Amino acid sequence: MVEQEAHRTARGLTAFGFIALALAAALPAVAHPDKAPSTFYCDALPVDPETISPEQNPLALPDDWKDFAKLTDHWIAVKTRSDTTHCVSVDWILAGEDYERFDDRFAGFEWTGYEAWGYILIDTAGTGRDIDTGARPVFSPHGYSFATIQFSDAGWGGFEGFAIWRIAPKTIEPIHVTTDLPSLTDWRIDRWEDEDCLHLSAVPWDRIDGNWDNLPRLARDHYVAAAAKGWEIMPGEACPTYDAP
Repeated sequence: MVEQEAHRTARGLTAFGFIALALAAALPAVAHPDKAPSTFYCDALPVDPETISPEQNPLALPDDWKDFAKLTDHWIAVKTRSDTTHCVSVDWILAGEDYERFDDRFAGFEWTGYEAWGYILIDTAGTGRDIDTGARPVFSPHGYSFATIQFSDAGWGGFEGFAIWRIAPKTIEPIHVTTDLPSLTDWRIDRWEDEDCLHLSAVPWDRIDGNWDNLPRLARDHYVAAAAKGWEIMPGEACPTYDAP
């Protein structure tokens, strides 16, 4: 029996829940009567009866997605590299924007729902999968990993925290996940330095002083996170080395 992957909720994900979702099995590949991507296959799957999305799919896929993705009322049917169909649930989603294809394997888009938001990353390797990374992922220079960071005061993001994912030929695996971020706002990943270190930045709450319109102009505090230190977010602008104290 085909089991539907866990639906995204509008409550955000804890580190435990994030890992559990990340390791959940993709929908099994089964024969379907039409070519991938099969809308027939996706529409045969059960739909969350408590969904708050409109009866008609609110998304509009861009032209450069049409060779591998199709919409149904409750799904995005995605053609995988195995020529099977992976079904991305759009329950809870009210709007999508900033659709992009990172390469011939990964695609993604930002979504918003009722007091909720996130970023859906679609991996077409193997039989396919999708994860909510909270914010747009940033891929390492050689494509071995990607990182994502998202923190909101309300905690309504699809994923709240900082995560590093390792990219394997047919899968992706979380190698570091934490929701324990320094207490700042507007976290962002500025850049990778090689494959083992990230430069990040954020703004202290007291620097905003209630005027969010000034946020783009405020000075940012700089941080690094490196494999040498277990990907812990630390103040500074220099990447630590493995033999550093």
